[in-house]
Amino acid sequence: MPNHFRPPYFPFYPADFSSDGKVESMTTAAVGAYILLLCKSWREDPPASIPNDDTILARWARMNSVEWAECKPMVLAAFTLGKDNRWHQKRLRLEYDKFCMYAEKKSMAGKIGAKQRWKGDVASDRNEKSCMATPLQSHCTPNTNALAKDSFSSSSSNIKENISTKKPERPRNPYWDSMVKVWGDPVTGPEKKRFGKNAEEFRKVGIDPNEIPIRHARAIQAWKTLPCSPETLLKRWTEFGPANGNGSVHTQQDEEEQRLRNELKRTRKLIADQERQRRQFEEEDSCLLTQ
Repeated sequence: MPNHFRPPYFPFYPADFSSDGKVESMTTAAVGAYILLLCKSWREDPPASIPNDDTILARWARMNSVEWAECKPMVLAAFTLGKDNRWHQKRLRLEYDKFCMYAEKKSMAGKIGAKQRWKGDVASDRNEKSCMATPLQSHCTPNTNALAKDSFSSSSSNIKENISTKKPERPRNPYWDSMVKVWGDPVTGPEKKRFGKNAEEFRKVGIDPNEIPIRHARAIQAWKTLPCSPETLLKRWTEFGPANGNGSVHTQQDEEEQRLRNELKRTRKLIADQERQRRQFEEEDSCLLTQ
């Protein structure tokens, strides 16, 4: 495969690389040089090979001659010197061959698909041309008219059959419809399943479907910013009372607050009465003392 068709990457397996015995015997500098030479060998011809030239290899490894002489035995231990006087890396060449096989399969599949599409386009063009060449109905032969009549009859029968086999619509679920008014239509499969389960629970409890939006509005008014899901509304259904005479809604919490306010008024009135009686007693005592 030419260089301009070669991918700009090659597979790298960290577990295999770090556990390899030859890599484990390398120093940190040798590992760096080894990776740099792998990158260079991927673009060489033949792939996964490097020249048997210390000057070039030292420059590719970003080392001087002394550093390369120290790392060379460790690095080249992972390569094999071939008959072409080049060092070859077997594992990297295996990955290159696997990529070539995969690319060849994809190319063949694309060619087969294009060939099938081309055949389909040719057949479609032929059908269009034959349709354009069909004579007008007024110039048709009796056999042609009979064929047209038969085709019309068969298409009519197919339409009737489709109409007769059409499944009847499912009856409306009033609980589902009321929930849609409040929370909207469910979109995903799990949402629809949860919606159906909640609708069935509302039905089992014996709740009036028309009451669901009303109770939801009361819950929103009572909880302000807190969300109110179908499960929460069903669980705390009895907490929300009916509408008052003015048309506004109130909850048990509102009733409790009103009860506390009334009790506070009675307590204040009682204290005021006691204070008035105390003053009255003091005035009477002062009158007795002056006499």
